[in-house]
Amino acid sequence: IVGDGIAKITVNETEPTSPATGDGWIKPSEEFGDLALKDHVEPDDLQLGAASDFIVTTEDTTSTSWANLSTAGPSVTIAVPDSGMVLVMFSSWISINSTVQEAFVCFDASGANTISETTNNSISFRPKVVDGASNACGHALLTGLNPGSTTFRLRYEVTGATGTFRRRRITVIPLG
Repeated sequence: IVGDGIAKITVNETEPTSPATGDGWIKPSEEFGDLALKDHVEPDDLQLGAASDFIVTTEDTTSTSWANLSTAGPSVTIAVPDSGMVLVMFSSWISINSTVQEAFVCFDASGANTISETTNNSISFRPKVVDGASNACGHALLTGLNPGSTTFRLRYEVTGATGTFRRRRITVIPLG
């Protein structure tokens, strides 16, 4: 995205001429309809049954066990297919006011499937300078799930100090 909702597409390593001529440039709202530049996608918006949710709010935690932030989530509910496979993708801007502590973001699940938070399925950040920050993302291919409605949500913890999180996103795609 270059600005004003305009995406630049490079074809055969040739740069587009200009957004004014339309040659090589697309406006997502023209090409992708209602899915363009949304913060939240409902399962019915996508043929795959995928869902995505995004929270921009900056919030803190000092919890040393998995917890919600003041604005819980983000979270999505999808129908796990008969294959029992989904791809979970999640991201967050993370900061912590210590160089010896770490901040974590993970997901859990409830409904037809119960998945507890674990650092094995988390993203984390430990800065080299106090109040350092990073954008982090992670993914997990889950197999062997029970078919049915399952809600996935992001959760947060720190090893100490205060962790700050913003631009939090989760996307879950059923596979198979």
